[in-house]
Amino acid sequence: MPRIEEVFNTNELINYFKEAVVIPMLGESLFPERKIQDIEFDMILGRGGLPVSASVHAFDTKTMLASREAIEKGVQSLSLIKRQIKITEKELIKIQNPRNDAELAFVLSQLYNDSEKLVESIKVRVEAMRMEILSTGKVKIEENGVKVTIDYSVPTGNQLPFSWVAAGSTPLIDLDTLATAVETECGTRPTRALTSRKVVKAICANTSIKKAVFGVNSDKLVTLALLNDLLIQSDLPIILVYEGKYKIETADGFSTVRYFPENIISMFGDSTLGETIYGLTAEEVKLIGDGKMEQASMVGNIFAGTYTSIDPVGEFTKVAATAMPSFPHAEEVGIATITL
Repeated sequence: MPRIEEVFNTNELINYFKEAVVIPMLGESLFPERKIQDIEFDMILGRGGLPVSASVHAFDTKTMLASREAIEKGVQSLSLIKRQIKITEKELIKIQNPRNDAELAFVLSQLYNDSEKLVESIKVRVEAMRMEILSTGKVKIEENGVKVTIDYSVPTGNQLPFSWVAAGSTPLIDLDTLATAVETECGTRPTRALTSRKVVKAICANTSIKKAVFGVNSDKLVTLALLNDLLIQSDLPIILVYEGKYKIETADGFSTVRYFPENIISMFGDSTLGETIYGLTAEEVKLIGDGKMEQASMVGNIFAGTYTSIDPVGEFTKVAATAMPSFPHAEEVGIATITL
């Protein structure tokens, strides 16, 4: 009759996730992940062009800023993200008094499945921050009593509004206006763009785009492939559609949210835009303090483990991470807000 701490514990979870195959999210290619042995990192901005500074606004918090002549560096504390789930009494009973090995294996598989969902929830929150940076130039956190806005200072000239409501609107000219603004700011022209399917459909249905692709009086449909061919010929960024969504828990249940807004086009170059910095969690620090160095060294970017609560009595699976994207190439991004 196994005890739960013998078959499902922090060490088992760390081993499990060490071997797990995780499908990377889109934001990871633009902001590659890196782990540091700290809870603060030096966030450098403006390295690619003229120097800009990030301003951090928080209640009851101070921000340390150290200036240099050509580079501004803010000491940015990593955001703590965590989530937990209680192991039910029914599951505990089945683990400690299984009718057979198959039942024990099934219950443990359910617990590991819950753990995977918890780890995914951390990655979802980090992806949401990356896409918020890419679509607004900021990260705004208002949850669990934390109110912080981090402004990465995308140049004002790189953030333009366009209206494509009128029949005579010219998306190609507008996209060139934004690309030229970015090139003027940083010296390099954007080569890639991210937007929604709704915006792409609006561009493809536009009369001026149809004329540019097929000539006059054509009823053919402009596809994304044809549109991207036109954009390449016009020295404009090719477009990638991002329709990813996730759910957030509210007082009334769950609501579905987009990673990337439906009315935004962001354009940028071929290189990465920054990094996703992961730091130490309190749980890792405790493992190190308890002398469990081998166990602590196995923790990846996200800590996953178990703990016991005495009052009230309960067994919990918990995941935690400290993470924050850096954005040193903010001047290389152009953000267009589209009215359709």
